[in-house]
Amino acid sequence: MSIFVFGRDLTSSGACDHLCSVDETSSQEYEANSDLLKALAIFGAAVTGIVAINHSWVAANQDLAMALLVGIGYAGIIFEESLVFNKRGVGLLMAVSLWVIRSFGASSTDVAVAKLMHASAEVSEIVFFLLGAMTIVEIVDAH
Repeated sequence: MSIFVFGRDLTSSGACDHLCSVDETSSQEYEANSDLLKALAIFGAAVTGIVAINHSWVAANQDLAMALLVGIGYAGIIFEESLVFNKRGVGLLMAVSLWVIRSFGASSTDVAVAKLMHASAEVSEIVFFLLGAMTIVEIVDAH
């Protein structure tokens, strides 16, 4: 008599059936490959960031640098499952990096702070409007 739990035959000495062993082997290879891919992606992003920050190319070509960063960020979000990244973390890092790039082109700190305050005021207006609208929709939906 064999007892199977989650694809494992508990009557034998820790051995799996043919499906279990394939699943475990492939999942172990996947975990090993995902760790390597994740390490390579983080290393590549760090090297790219260091090289970009040390050159004045970013300040001269802000729009292109920001477009490249958005592309890299979306690639990180798209391949989130294979790289085992958190989508929210990638999105937050992308947003912070975009603001850092935008501040490189500012002539002074005061100009950078003024740009940040203006943009955050616009975003805050939209967020507060959406919070109010979503609250009204939830109240109507609840009743």
